[in-house]
Amino acid sequence: MNKELLNNTYHLKPGALVINKQPMLVNGFIGSGLFVSLWDKKKKYSGCCSFQHPKAPLTDTKAKYADVALNHLINQMKQLGSDMSDLRAHLIGGSITKHNSYGEKNVNAARKLLAKNSIGILSSDTGGTMTRKFVYYTRTGETVTAHFHQQRKEMWFPYSA
Repeated sequence: MNKELLNNTYHLKPGALVINKQPMLVNGFIGSGLFVSLWDKKKKYSGCCSFQHPKAPLTDTKAKYADVALNHLINQMKQLGSDMSDLRAHLIGGSITKHNSYGEKNVNAARKLLAKNSIGILSSDTGGTMTRKFVYYTRTGETVTAHFHQQRKEMWFPYSA
């Protein structure tokens, strides 16, 4: 990995989206929420989102909801010239936690929206009770994921105050 790539990283927080045609590393920490990347296998770039809830209330347009985030991400990828048949998805997260039961609902919502748009799933690391920390390379669509029993503040370093 080159130094230029290490300087081109993005920490994806819940409710955020990122699309970049330049190679970059996207990283984050996810529990019951879901990280979804759409990798264009021909154009070699990706778009990513991270959401916390499966469905938005009627008037809410925040990307913290699966339907809003994924529809926006898919539309942005189309606008950048991606053909839906060239997109492949990665899903990470969707854990069941003691705080909520959104995990499985988030995974199901993402799978349903991806199927509706004929986007295949390249990899899925979802479910269970452990939280995850991930690094995703946007050019190749490769991911590295680590599993943890609980989220700790120091895992966010250097991103939290």
